[in-house]
Parts: sequence; structure tokens; C-alpha cells
Amino acid sequence: MPGDLEKLGQKLDQIHDAETAEKAKYARQLKDGENMGNGMRAGAELVSCIGAGTFIGWMLDGWLETKPLFLIIFLLLGVCTAFYNVWRTTQNISPGAPFSRLQNGKKVGTTSADEKPNKNA
Repeated sequence: MPGDLEKLGQKLDQIHDAETAEKAKYARQLKDGENMGNGMRAGAELVSCIGAGTFIGWMLDGWLETKPLFLIIFLLLGVCTAFYNVWRTTQNISPGAPFSRLQNGKKVGTTSADEKPNKNA
């Protein structure tokens, strides 16, 4: 009987170890997918911002007949914006970071009934 309990305990330990290894493998795959998503987003930010800046500058130059001026200006603005967005993405800074308290139902600059300021203080 004690030998059977030891065998059962060993089998349970093996199953537990296998489950732990499977969970670790899944966590690595999840992290890899998240990193790949961040990389794809950063690449899309680069291409779209630079492309949009170039297009706007090219259109303004055609409309105002100032051939290279606005193209250069908006291309540089697009590059700066692209690198700022990539930096923000890699630092995990959300675009709505200052408004995070609003999502919790708490408005910035207001107090609830429990937090009324004491006028006597």
C-alpha cells in the first residue's frame, strides 16, 4: 500500500511538472506574439507617418507652387512624428494616458461626497 501511494505521488508530480512546463511554453509564445505585434505596429507607424507627411507636403507644393519647400517641411515633421510614435509604442505609453482616471469613473479636479474639503481647515 505505501509503495502504491509513492507511485501515485510520483505520477502526480510528473503531471504537475508537465503542466508547469506547458504553461511556461504558452507564456513564452504569448510574449513573443506581443513583441511581434509591437514590432509590426512600430513599422506601420514609421511608414504611415512619413508617407502622410510626404503626401501632404507634395500636395501643398503643387497647390501653392512652392516645389520643394512644403515637401521638405512635412517630410521632416512626418519623420519626427514617426519616431515619437515608435518611442511611445516601445515605452508602452498609451495615447490616452492623462485620461486614465476618467475611465475609472473619477473626473479630474472634482471630489466626491466623501471627499468634500473642510472649510474650517
